[in-house]
Amino acid sequence: MYVIGELFVSKAESVFPIGKKQLLEDMVARGNLQTALRNVKRNVGAPGIDGMMVNELSEYLKRRWPEIRRQLITKTVC
Repeated sequence: MYVIGELFVSKAESVFPIGKKQLLEDMVARGNLQTALRNVKRNVGAPGIDGMMVNELSEYLKRRWPEIRRQLITKTVC
């Protein structure tokens, strides 16, 4: 079994991979992101290149997540 972030992929799936789009959609699924955010908070993650602190991230994602998700899935950045 392989781990991609918090997403677990079986060895069989790596031999016969699911479509790239499906994998990306699974990675940005609400449950996976909630787990990732919880882990970042638990680890008291450091600010990223944008300087955003962990305690600012939840509110930012509430406002911006639909657009960010769309850009990730469609591979477009504005």
